[in-house]
Amino acid sequence: MLFWHCKNFLTSWHYLWATTAIWLISYVIRLFFLNWTNYFRLSWLVGEEAAVTLMPENAIKVTIPTQMKWKAGQYVYLRMPGISVFENHPFTIASLWSDDFPSQYGEEYRDMVLVFRPFGGFTKKVLDSALENGPWHTYRAFLDGPYGGMKRALHSFDHVVLFAGGSGITALVSQLLDLIKRLRDGKAVTKSVQVIWALKRPETLEWFKEELRICREFAPPDTVQCQFYITAAKRQQRTGELVSAQTPTRPISMMFHSKVNEAFQNIANNRLSTISANTNRNSALIMEEAAGDPEREKVLRRENEDRPRPLPQAHLLPMRSASRNGRVSPPPSELSTTPRLTLAEKRKSQQMSIPLPDPASPAYLQQCTPPSNPNDFDFGFPSTPTEFQKNLMRFAFLPAAVKSRKSGWSTEYGRPDIPFMLREMSAEWTGRRTCVFVCGPPGMRVDVSNTVAELQRTVWNVPGRDEVYLHAENYAI
Repeated sequence: MLFWHCKNFLTSWHYLWATTAIWLISYVIRLFFLNWTNYFRLSWLVGEEAAVTLMPENAIKVTIPTQMKWKAGQYVYLRMPGISVFENHPFTIASLWSDDFPSQYGEEYRDMVLVFRPFGGFTKKVLDSALENGPWHTYRAFLDGPYGGMKRALHSFDHVVLFAGGSGITALVSQLLDLIKRLRDGKAVTKSVQVIWALKRPETLEWFKEELRICREFAPPDTVQCQFYITAAKRQQRTGELVSAQTPTRPISMMFHSKVNEAFQNIANNRLSTISANTNRNSALIMEEAAGDPEREKVLRRENEDRPRPLPQAHLLPMRSASRNGRVSPPPSELSTTPRLTLAEKRKSQQMSIPLPDPASPAYLQQCTPPSNPNDFDFGFPSTPTEFQKNLMRFAFLPAAVKSRKSGWSTEYGRPDIPFMLREMSAEWTGRRTCVFVCGPPGMRVDVSNTVAELQRTVWNVPGRDEVYLHAENYAI
């Protein structure tokens, strides 16, 4: 239209041709950032396999074993044809790509974890589909990325302060894990790491319980301090507001997207079966290479069988159903010891969904808690806040509270006084460079930004201090 509109007046077409060339080149380059355009991968034209897990505090976790590589703090565009064919949505990657964290899907794979809260549009459709299809259903995921990330690495700063508000913690987790790994490997100059996470209820800590446990157990001594601030006075009570899988809100759309997802999944399963068949035809080559050595032949056959498998159940949240007598049934993995079926056979033999009991039944009001694990991570706060803790804003900085923070990990009830905390921390900064990272609601970002701007003056007054750097992530949900 612009070519017709300009009619080649003066040199207008020169600019239009240059714009067209840049546009085409950008799309060609973008092909290298897609996980389904590599012919030599199983994800070619069909995407990766993904699992959706429902977590506490109305959160969703999407786990995607992939061969794609990414850096801490980057994000990807996620498209799931089984949920919405024409929609994709950007999500910050909440996991770390590292050789130390291989996926159970295969040694060449790493688990890409995306955590978000459903509000509307694509995220709400993910929730509806998870309720409709149940916890054992898998989806095809098409990834575009990774993009973004910090321009400067956290491990180049002497002191690092991380502020998170609510689900803004997703932007910090991968950065924190990467920093801990570099500290363990001796590849960071960072002396101290301080994490401040303000969240409404303690159940939100379950989102990244394992990641926090890794930080606490594997970080060098006296380097990482975490403070959790519970801002809500009461725990959220369970209600019957979830939409049952038996009453889908988009039956026709869900059926269409389910057919699309099944078509992609069948192609992936057939491709995997073909690779398996071709692998089994190499028995003669294995025997020839073993040269009559039975031990060598066993090793070669074991390596030959090591190939990508369907998404393991370890990535999925074991859902428990309440029976009529109020007893909780164990997950399917505890009931049967038969070998795990292939993904296609599982889909044909089982139509699993989340069983939501009647809201009026007493069993629905009971908390279905899993059995205690000796390796569970304790955050150090009581199950129910006391009246003193509800009004902790008046007493948050008493000597007793300060003493509890000396150990490095503490949980308090109330909102953090960000300006006071940053000024108090700045008195202990002994290095040349300090980074303050924030991802949270607008009020938190404004408080952190204003205080860091104020602390910039200390660069002129404090000997040996060269920089107080601020990195703020936009917070949408």
